[in-house]
Amino acid sequence: MKKKLNIINIDGPQGVGKSSQVALLKNYLDSIGVKCKVLKLQGNIPSAIDCIHQTYKFLEEADGVLITDGSIAEMIQIDINSGIPYLEIQEKYREVLHHYEVMYYAYGMANILLTIDDLEVCKQRIEKRAKLFKNEPDFIDKKLEKELIDGLKIFNNYMFTNNLKFHVIETESGEKMLDVHKKIVSILKENYQVKSLHSEAYK
Repeated sequence: MKKKLNIINIDGPQGVGKSSQVALLKNYLDSIGVKCKVLKLQGNIPSAIDCIHQTYKFLEEADGVLITDGSIAEMIQIDINSGIPYLEIQEKYREVLHHYEVMYYAYGMANILLTIDDLEVCKQRIEKRAKLFKNEPDFIDKKLEKELIDGLKIFNNYMFTNNLKFHVIETESGEKMLDVHKKIVSILKENYQVKSLHSEAYK
C-alpha cells in the first residue's frame, strides 16, 4: 500500500541542483492541481525548527504538499564527517528527528537525496549561479564534498534515521535537470499517494 504524501524534502551537496529540482517539482504539482508551498532550510537547527513549524501550520490550514529545499541529512552527515561522537549527534538532533518522524508517519514525507560524483559539474553550476546573481561563488572543498556525498549515499544505514526513509538519486554529470526531475516524480509515483500525482503526465 502506498503512503500518503504531504511533505517532500530535497537535499544534497552544493551545486547538485536542489533548487532547480524544487522549482521543477513545484511547477509540476501546480500543473496537476496540487496546492504546494516551498520552504528553504538554511543548514542549521534553528532553520530546521522554523521549517518544521511552518510545515505544521501549512498542513493544518491546507490540503497540499510542502516542499523543502534542504533537510537534516546534509547537516547530520557533515557532523558525522567532522568526527562528532554518535551520541552527541543523536542528542543534538533529538528534537528535529522527533518532528521528522512525526511528520513522516502522520502526514507522509518523502526524503530525496541527490548525489553526484563529478564535483566539477557542481563547481561550474555554482560559478554560473554566482555570475547570474553577480555574487562571489561559494568555495568548494572537493575532499569534504566527496566525503559528504559518500555519506549521503549510505544515509539510510545510520541508526538514528532507522525510522525514516531516504531515496538516494545518483545523478550523472551530463544528465539534464528534467531527466533528474522525472526520476523524482517516478519515485513519488511508485511509493506515495497524492492527489493527481498518478495522472497522465510524464508517462
